[in-house]
Amino acid sequence: MKRIVMAACLVCVLAGAFVLPRLAQAGANSAELDCRAKEGKQTLAGTIPRDFIELDLKFDSGDGTPTTWSDDENLVMTDRVSDHLLLMKVIGEPSLTFWALPKTMKVESKRGQQDAIFDAKVRIESKGADPIELTLACNYHYAI
Repeated sequence: MKRIVMAACLVCVLAGAFVLPRLAQAGANSAELDCRAKEGKQTLAGTIPRDFIELDLKFDSGDGTPTTWSDDENLVMTDRVSDHLLLMKVIGEPSLTFWALPKTMKVESKRGQQDAIFDAKVRIESKGADPIELTLACNYHYAI
């Protein structure tokens, strides 16, 4: 019984490490994401979390009507760019789902810096409108 309780506590602590916002440290920074539709004029660009939670993404549909996501509390994200993993879901109106295509990722890491180019999929859903789903060519940059 004692082992079960200890295991449950360990799971809670580990889960909390992924849920709690990361504290900014000296030299901490967020990452920059710049994506363009492979077919069309749409773009998705801005700041995404890395060392601490900071979200500021803008989707431009190509018609001059940008959509912005900046509410960190609505973001669910998994990122291990060095392992070719980057997934984001922003809940809201509209919602955004973004996932990098791992087989396309080319990552270059140096001390304090990481750059990647890859293809990704994005899906944007709004009530009363058809969802937008695009394939994007993306650049990712992070430096402290």
